[in-house]
Amino acid sequence: MYCFDPRFYERYQPHYEMKKCGLFRTKFNIETADQFRNSLQAVGSDLYLAHEKPEDFILRLVYDESPKVKTTIVYQQEICSEEIRVED
Repeated sequence: MYCFDPRFYERYQPHYEMKKCGLFRTKFNIETADQFRNSLQAVGSDLYLAHEKPEDFILRLVYDESPKVKTTIVYQQEICSEEIRVED
């Protein structure tokens, strides 16, 4: 699972008068996620992609009642201050 978190992609940095994540970085992230998904599919796995807050997407994913979906979530603890604030 990879979430393109709107808080990151839509946040405006007033000090620099630009968005936190510009066009080229966004394009790079989309292409990288797409290539990673293709690599996983080639070995029989998959990658869910979403453009929403991770905490919202994870709730929907975990509570999906579909019998055909088996969900395993692996994650890492955040180390950057912005991400830590979201976790708290």
